[in-house]
Amino acid sequence: MATPQQTPFTSWKLSSQEETQGSIFSQLQKQVLQNELSVAAEQIISLKFDPLNPVAIALDQAALQARVEFLQFILSRSEESELHLRRLATGDADLASDQ
Repeated sequence: MATPQQTPFTSWKLSSQEETQGSIFSQLQKQVLQNELSVAAEQIISLKFDPLNPVAIALDQAALQARVEFLQFILSRSEESELHLRRLATGDADLASDQ
């Protein structure tokens, strides 16, 4: 069972099973996150240089790149967790323990 941790930020101590199950998104959630990823990637492509503010493009690109990388990370984690649970369900313990 998830229990709160004593930290300055909200944090929970989760079992391995809770961590895996909590990392899995529904199909609709994955679609929404993929849409957000697509929007951020398109924004990176369409960035324009402003000679009056040359630092702005670097800051904007860094922020958008961080968003893209985070979305890729959580989508990948969801897929890895789904695969892990499928392997456990099929009794493929050797492959499941690699996760």
